[in-house]
Amino acid sequence: RWHYRSHHLPFVRGVTVLWHRDEPIGICVFGCPARALAPRGRFFGLTGGWSKLKLRRLNQQLVTLSRVVLHPTYRGAGLSAAFVRASCKLQPQPWIEAVAEMGHLNPFFER
Repeated sequence: RWHYRSHHLPFVRGVTVLWHRDEPIGICVFGCPARALAPRGRFFGLTGGWSKLKLRRLNQQLVTLSRVVLHPTYRGAGLSAAFVRASCKLQPQPWIEAVAEMGHLNPFFER
């Protein structure tokens, strides 16, 4: 209820919850990456079509951070960047991708 987007998430691969005493105050949700993303393709030099092997390798090596939600009471205290960093360390994939639609308003991924 604290997030501006839909609550429907396809293919969730990992969830990290931030607790303050016995109250959940934040959540990071990791999901499967989109098959094609232009900035990723440019960064890794990906060209050509997508075979089953390429898709399998993509899913083995990459996960997408699809939601970061923090309780409104705790926003602005610098918790989000630390929470995201700790959550990413728990993921088994070597690459984590985050695409922020509201990044121009709150650029905490840069931290």
